[in-house]
Amino acid sequence: MPLLYAEQVQSDIDWHFDPERPTFVEDVDAILNQPEKIVELLARSKWAARQMAAKLDRRALAHIRFPRFPKGLPEEPCEIRPVEPELADAISEPAADWDF
Repeated sequence: MPLLYAEQVQSDIDWHFDPERPTFVEDVDAILNQPEKIVELLARSKWAARQMAAKLDRRALAHIRFPRFPKGLPEEPCEIRPVEPELADAISEPAADWDF
């Protein structure tokens, strides 16, 4: 989950690879040629994992397996964006009113 958050919300690299694309090898090479971006993703993921572990209820964390990051990897804080008002309103409604 922290890797997904850092990848989708905090990274400026497109981490989605499609082996069927003719540019697949070039796409992978482009990322491998930017090791600082890989370290940045992992550092932000480590920070996100620590934040989730500290703030979420333990029952919510019971079935989540966080990655084990290297001890020497520094954490890099993620920019926390506010929840959009529409989403905040929707998740504050009782679950019985949700339209699935």
